Amino acid sequence: LFIRYFMEGEIVRSVQGFQKLLERFPDNPVPRLILGYHYRRTGQLKKALQMFASAQEVYSQILPQLIVIKFYNLGALHFELNQFSQADSIFNKLMHMPLRKTIYYQAAIAYYKGLLADLHFQRQKALSFYRQIPNHKQSRYWYHVVQMHIKYPMDSLLYRYIVARNTLFQLQFRKCEQLAHQLVQQLPSDPTNPNLPFLVYDLLAQSYYYEHRYYEAKRTFLTIIPQLGHMEDQMRRSWIYIHFARCLRDLGQYQEAKKWLDKASDFRDDYTRFIIQRESFILSQRMKGTATVGD
Repeated sequence: LFIRYFMEGEIVRSVQGFQKLLERFPDNPVPRLILGYHYRRTGQLKKALQMFASAQEVYSQILPQLIVIKFYNLGALHFELNQFSQADSIFNKLMHMPLRKTIYYQAAIAYYKGLLADLHFQRQKALSFYRQIPNHKQSRYWYHVVQMHIKYPMDSLLYRYIVARNTLFQLQFRKCEQLAHQLVQQLPSDPTNPNLPFLVYDLLAQSYYYEHRYYEAKRTFLTIIPQLGHMEDQMRRSWIYIHFARCLRDLGQYQEAKKWLDKASDFRDDYTRFIIQRESFILSQRMKGTATVGD
């Protein structure tokens, strides 16, 4: 089930399998945590909140990470719902729990605590959390994500971008489109954060993509793709290439999509590489299906 879900993109059958496990073992927190992750990943944030909240806090001595996963996701979900005070409260609770936490989760908590402080324009507090994230194999994703925030302080445009991006996570695509349009119109010619114009246009393109307006999404991506090689933030640049490749894939432009997925691979981060591998697998399956139909 894990391989089918995470690597092969076999979502429906995998979720059905996890739901059957939940019915058979209702007191086991693992199926709830996995289903909670699925609901969070697919934008069913309130359903995800319910699933994580209902996961029993057992095995704290032998499997403390199950409890860490629960509270980390509860905090992240409140953040994605733009409920910043609730998120901060949960991350505070998790931070002070006497549980063993992996380097990954220590870094994740520091990232969110820093970003929440930045959103309240508490710059020194934010930096104190950001700088706790080491350039370690287990925390490298968070290390790369946080570098932009260390270099460029929060301003009103970045704040609004984060709020707008969260509406995308909430599946409020039309609202995201409207907020992204407003940001596009108000981008200064020389922004404090040079990554921001790329991020804003990417967000607008993604809102079109999820509304199935693929040609509008492609046109919007193409406003930044020619200059994207100059984007300072290499990690976020790779993710924009991934988003563009998904759009091309759903337009049936498979070879072009493969080209941009290959371009995204220039960034060497384990999590980004994992996503690229998954996207490449889905793309190859689509290409095989097309070849079969053609034969």
